[in-house]
Amino acid sequence: MSAYLVNRDGQELGSFEVSELQDGLKTGFFRATDLGWRDGMANWQALTEISGLGSAPPKPNLAPLSPLSAPVKKAVNLNPYAAPSASSQSAAIGAVPSAIISELTGTRKWVRLISVVMWIGFVFVLLHAASLFIFGAVGLSSIVKPGQEGLGLSVLIGVAAFYGLFILLIIYPTLKLTKYASNISRLAESKSFTDLAAALAEQRRFWKFHGIIVAIYLIFIALFFLLILAGVGMGTMANKAKTTAHSPAGRLELLVEGRHGNGAPNP
Repeated sequence: MSAYLVNRDGQELGSFEVSELQDGLKTGFFRATDLGWRDGMANWQALTEISGLGSAPPKPNLAPLSPLSAPVKKAVNLNPYAAPSASSQSAAIGAVPSAIISELTGTRKWVRLISVVMWIGFVFVLLHAASLFIFGAVGLSSIVKPGQEGLGLSVLIGVAAFYGLFILLIIYPTLKLTKYASNISRLAESKSFTDLAAALAEQRRFWKFHGIIVAIYLIFIALFFLLILAGVGMGTMANKAKTTAHSPAGRLELLVEGRHGNGAPNP
């Protein structure tokens, strides 16, 4: 890795190439006390102590940090190429373009709508499953004969397992859509790639879940058609054998095969 990780007062600013670090030191974006590290370095070093980045200033009064011990936080929204100013400290490092944010925020209201509808559906399914389980248990207790309690319990367990699986199929994508909309809201305020990545990660999980469901459906459809083809093939063979057995030529052929099969005629 040629890029350096930059750490300021225990907060990671991000990963930068040498040219970006040099420009940032010239403009005042990076401070003399900022620490840098990349693969191959034993410890963090002040940026101006790293060869090729500038002259060495007084060493900062900070203990060296190992790459694993440095706390990792959200990247600070700063612009290394901006002229030093009060506003430069709040500008974004590679801020997400406004066109991308506009496109995502344009979908947020529809994502919210779909997620709310899915939450309402989830609540109805949950209530229906609970009522069915309660009233089903009462009904089974009144019709199950003595000694058949295990059968009634098996029915209740089967119903609970079915609805439990159905509820899981609803709750997971609902949560992903809800988190996706929330991350878009944060992205609209921060304009950071961290929130953009978080939003896209939730979207990826949502579509991955539905992709797995579709793959399972396709497998079941393929198995269904294979069973149909197997049944048709077995039916064709059975009809052929039946037709052969009832025809004169078929009876003669079976008689000859019986004589030659064991050396004696069939009884």
